[in-house]
Amino acid sequence: MPSASTIKSPPLSPALQAPKKKPSSWSIILRAFRDLGLPSPSQPDTWLEFNSLGKLLHQAKVIVVTTKVLNTALKLTDEDSRHRARVLLTSYMTLMCPKEVLQDVNGPEEKRLHAAAKNMLELFEIWLRAHGRPGATAARLAFVDAWNDYNLLFETWKSRDCDQLVRNMTNYYVELSTLRQTVIAQQNGDESVGEQLKQQLDQIKTKLQKLGGPDALDRLQRALEATASSTSTGRRRQQQKNTPRSPKMDDEYESQQNANNSNANPQQLGQLLNGYVPSSGLTNEQLAHELIMDPEFKLKSYEPSNDLEKRVRMMAEKAFFDKIAEDIEQGTAQTSLPALIKDVKNRLLSLVRPGTTMHNSINDAIDLTIIQQQMKQNSFNIQSMIHYVLDTMTSMCAPVRDEEIQKVRSSNDSLVEQIKQVIAILENMSLDLANFRLRSLRPHLMSMAVEYERDKFASMLNDGTIQLVRTKAWLTQSADKLCQNNKPSHDAIFEDAFVSLLCQPQPITQVDQVPETLALDAKRMAEFQNEVQATTMVAALIMLARNFGSASPQTLSDLAVKLFTMLEDGSTSIDNLASEIERSV
Repeated sequence: MPSASTIKSPPLSPALQAPKKKPSSWSIILRAFRDLGLPSPSQPDTWLEFNSLGKLLHQAKVIVVTTKVLNTALKLTDEDSRHRARVLLTSYMTLMCPKEVLQDVNGPEEKRLHAAAKNMLELFEIWLRAHGRPGATAARLAFVDAWNDYNLLFETWKSRDCDQLVRNMTNYYVELSTLRQTVIAQQNGDESVGEQLKQQLDQIKTKLQKLGGPDALDRLQRALEATASSTSTGRRRQQQKNTPRSPKMDDEYESQQNANNSNANPQQLGQLLNGYVPSSGLTNEQLAHELIMDPEFKLKSYEPSNDLEKRVRMMAEKAFFDKIAEDIEQGTAQTSLPALIKDVKNRLLSLVRPGTTMHNSINDAIDLTIIQQQMKQNSFNIQSMIHYVLDTMTSMCAPVRDEEIQKVRSSNDSLVEQIKQVIAILENMSLDLANFRLRSLRPHLMSMAVEYERDKFASMLNDGTIQLVRTKAWLTQSADKLCQNNKPSHDAIFEDAFVSLLCQPQPITQVDQVPETLALDAKRMAEFQNEVQATTMVAALIMLARNFGSASPQTLSDLAVKLFTMLEDGSTSIDNLASEIERSV
């Protein structure tokens, strides 16, 4: 007979078992903080170098989680919570990268700040490890005391030394920039010799922006302008040696433009974008949005939206150039040709900066008053003018346009046809330059993108330009559906609404078919909807092929690729898809 010790008790029913304890919110926050991968203050072998550490500490997730951890320690939540978290994260930089952060690592104030950062972070680490153990409260209080001491020292040091540090870094930047320009000039404009200096300048500028914000960059801009004015003679000589080809622009000019752009507020940003609106056919809001959403965004030549518009445009263009050809043939070129030459001149001038040698040369060479007088006397040489324009374009354009220019130069087409081709190339060159400038603008636009779009959207709401009727109906439909069973979060409602929009049977073909908040992305929504529908169709067809055939996985994979390709063709029918499946399976 078995002993009592060997008899196994039957398992408790699920109803009688003790419920599993859910982790506390602090446990979740603590786990999230540990998952951030921050280096350990007490383990120097885990420390990162300046750039890597800075990139890690500036991640949004790191700031958000650190804010929650510090709020828990201080038992305090207010509008300064995120600022305090940044101060705490800065202490990692102070401890691990003192040479890059502190002006004088051997200064008495800097030494005290470094020691306070070390003490505070070590106590911070001890408190985090004490979670759920005896002494956790005492560890928290010790950290709070150390935090208060460090915070006071940090704010005092920052307010006293920040100004001096900005001045020193600004002076160093100006000296380094001057040195770089001198080296380039001595090497006959070879900018590759100054590439290493350019990288140093970029690093200093980044540090200046982080340290002093827009005010520091504004001070740098004024210092650069002062230096430029004091060395204007030398700069003019250098510019005569160097005639940079657009869109590769003068580095000093670009650095000043970028400094201006980095200081721009949302209102000034609108002014920066205004110059690109006419050529792009986009509003400021659309242009800014595309730059933000698409890193590869480029302005493109305007294309008629339908065949009728295209035919009308072609007829008008043909009539215009036919009239010019007729005037030249009849010896009355002065009636129509000057306006065309003026247009070519203005296009050339738009590609160079006012005041430069190239700008003045174009102004002098294409003097419309003299040209009109020569036309009246029948002494104007149109072919010579075309050759001058082509030579000027060759010295300005990107190398990718050289072949097009050479083709015009060696062609036997009529003079009018050559002018027509010149204008087409000038349009492309203008786009090249505009796209180059937009690429330079994009990094500065990103820093204020959210604020700029929010301000514009709020302005349109206030003046009644847009209403939120479609947006409210869109979100309400998902909220009502999800609220039938539980209380969904805002994120859950938005996700359901977004999926519903993309999965709806009605194709998105117009802006008024999407919520007002997605109006600038209507085309993207249509593309996403097409991708969703194509993926759904191909998945269903592959399942059918697998169920009714004996094709191998590789065959099905190849079939999926073919089906996706066929769906890109608008003329593909169900019969075409069925035939392809039948052939493959």
